[in-house]
Amino acid sequence: MDSRTTLGVLQVVADDMRRTRSSALANVVGLPTYRLIAEQGSFPLLDDDYATVTLIAKTELKRLARHANKGGDVSWPSDFDEQIEAISKTAPMIAGWYAQAMSDVALMGRSQKAKVARYPRQASEPGAVASNPGYEPVSFSVCNLEPVRTKTVFAFVDVEVVVAGVAFWVRGVTARHLAGGGTSIHLPTYRTPAGAWRAAVELPSEMIDALTQAVLDYLLDAGIAVRKAD
Repeated sequence: MDSRTTLGVLQVVADDMRRTRSSALANVVGLPTYRLIAEQGSFPLLDDDYATVTLIAKTELKRLARHANKGGDVSWPSDFDEQIEAISKTAPMIAGWYAQAMSDVALMGRSQKAKVARYPRQASEPGAVASNPGYEPVSFSVCNLEPVRTKTVFAFVDVEVVVAGVAFWVRGVTARHLAGGGTSIHLPTYRTPAGAWRAAVELPSEMIDALTQAVLDYLLDAGIAVRKAD
């Protein structure tokens, strides 16, 4: 069965801060574009509503991104851009936040698959004498982009690594701004009881170089990373 059929379609609707239109529906994502929707009419958002609106919308957009990353379909209102434009008249801060959030969500659903490296095999490994003796092709799939805004880190991604037909995930790869400009890619770390930071996953240097390059290429293609100027 097609995974999209199993996942179904998430319907995005314009909602209010009470989630009047979406709270009871499992397949609906309600994004607050009104303060209140009532029988007597709709009441517009104000920038005083910023904290509440963004809290609701972040939760709903994360749900939408997870669905899209699994291959599910998302149905958007045909007039959603016009609704955001309307918000800008009474709540420009909220409209600006939505404009950036919509761009981020579009990126979250993207993935990249490419065989970009060859990992040297030990001579004693089975299959070492093959069409490419001594090497095993490795592929990387970069997905689940989550843009963030901190002093240095600006994005998290997950990377699926496939080597010799065996797949594993490296979760929580970070992209950071370099002080002199450009981007650096870092594998996940953890903190020991003694307070030292250590790598959460150990890979051969050749594989780390190829993985970080795959992530950087993905972020450059997505338009949220820059190379350091020469």
